[in-house]
Amino acid sequence: MFRLGAIRTAGANNTARALNVGATSKFAGNITINDTTDATAPTTGSLTTAGGIGIARSLQAGGSITLAECINIQGLPDASSATSGAIVAAGGVGIGKSLFVEGTSTLTGAVSILSLIDAKSSITGSLATARGIAVGKALSTDFVSATSGSLVTSGGVAVGKALYVGSAATVIGALSILNVVDTTSAASGSIVTAGGVGVGKALHVGTSATVAKALNLLDTTDSLTAKMGALICARGIAAGKALYVDTTATIAGRTAVLDSTDATDKATASLVTAGGVGVGKTAFIGSNLNIGTEPAASIDASRRVIVCNSSTASNTRQSIYLGVALATNNSIFLSHFNVASGSTANRLEIGFYGKEDSVSVLPSGRVGVGNTSPAVPLHVSGSVKLSVCAANATAGALTSSGSTIKLNAFTMDIGLPVDSGIHAGAVGVYATSNRRKKSFIRSIAQNDAIDFVLNTEPRTFHLARSQGKPIPQIGYIAQQLRASRFGPLITSSFEHPRLQAVSPDDVENVLLVAQYERICCILHKALQDALQRIDALERVVGQ
Repeated sequence: MFRLGAIRTAGANNTARALNVGATSKFAGNITINDTTDATAPTTGSLTTAGGIGIARSLQAGGSITLAECINIQGLPDASSATSGAIVAAGGVGIGKSLFVEGTSTLTGAVSILSLIDAKSSITGSLATARGIAVGKALSTDFVSATSGSLVTSGGVAVGKALYVGSAATVIGALSILNVVDTTSAASGSIVTAGGVGVGKALHVGTSATVAKALNLLDTTDSLTAKMGALICARGIAAGKALYVDTTATIAGRTAVLDSTDATDKATASLVTAGGVGVGKTAFIGSNLNIGTEPAASIDASRRVIVCNSSTASNTRQSIYLGVALATNNSIFLSHFNVASGSTANRLEIGFYGKEDSVSVLPSGRVGVGNTSPAVPLHVSGSVKLSVCAANATAGALTSSGSTIKLNAFTMDIGLPVDSGIHAGAVGVYATSNRRKKSFIRSIAQNDAIDFVLNTEPRTFHLARSQGKPIPQIGYIAQQLRASRFGPLITSSFEHPRLQAVSPDDVENVLLVAQYERICCILHKALQDALQRIDALERVVGQ
């Protein structure tokens, strides 16, 4: 049935030619187009239209769909898997230009970015994100090279905010971090890592490097200069606690130890060494120098050991102490007492701790005992007790002052035993002789005195090792006197190391001396006996 302006049919219509419809056509059923012409342009294909096509439901295309303009999909379903969402593709999707995703993009396979654009800021590069990137593994499926993994880009990657990597991140080229945040703790700075950091080659730190725990250097390179070794520092090294060096430590500059701990033994002090200390030049010690216990305590100097005070102040003393402790009578000292710079009164002092000025020696060679200003070569202030004096005395060698004894008339050998019974004073040399000071008084037997005179020979002799031309001497031989009846009274013995015995009556390492003043008493008794005999003979002759 046909009407003007419209065609209605209750069944199918077939036409062998073209059907031209000038107005809107409505089809209540299906339209089947059997033409198989493929579409190569907007004007070719089984179905072409100069305007748009509205489809209320699904569109199924058995081949490709080519769109010369935009495709606008207004469906709102979100994508929760590969088979849901406003666009679902069983195969790949190729995009010639930009792809803008307002929501989240979930990729279950790899992302390959072939752009070669380098990243020079947070908004440039093959992959640019205004916020962070979270990667569950090492930027891979897992990552094994620059062309494999879940995310692959031939160019740079720009990240506007945080980048989170759940596993390892391998960077083949340089990693440049432009953030200038300084580090104040292990949780701050341009790079923060909760674990360790492994560096295969050199590590350069522009400013300070703070290590909360140990710094372990496995390099075994020995240090021969300031520019080689396991640890090289162009500036100083500050150690808050102990510094341990297993082998030699060579320091080209100064070593300043600011610790003020004093040394009380070899294990305490600011600087403690188990071995020796070698000093190539001057060693200055501001306080005491203590050297360990015998037998190893010694100072061996190939040149000079100078102990001095740089101060030239008057009446100051510089001392060396030797002993067990700095206490009275426990150590001796050698001191230089500076009266004034260059003064002839400057002196060397020798004594015990707590008893200064025991012995003083002046630059002139004068020695003072008990005084600091000796007026003669040997000046003793106080009493002098001599047990024996055996030596060569030259005229003028023994001087006097006041009422002291003078021996300067001639050259002689002196043997002068002095004890508490003999004194020297204004009256001469005298001995205590008061009866009240003596006991067990007996007369000398005449026969003993005569026997001494008859059996003891006075001798002339030369002293052994006499200096210059030998001078004849006269006296007795002490060994012969010792064998007489009065031997114990007129001889004495003294220890004399290294004095060998050469005769049977010698005693090894013992020096025998004769007490000549006592022999006078024996000779007096013998002379008395001789005078008595002469007197008796004169009486007989007179009769």
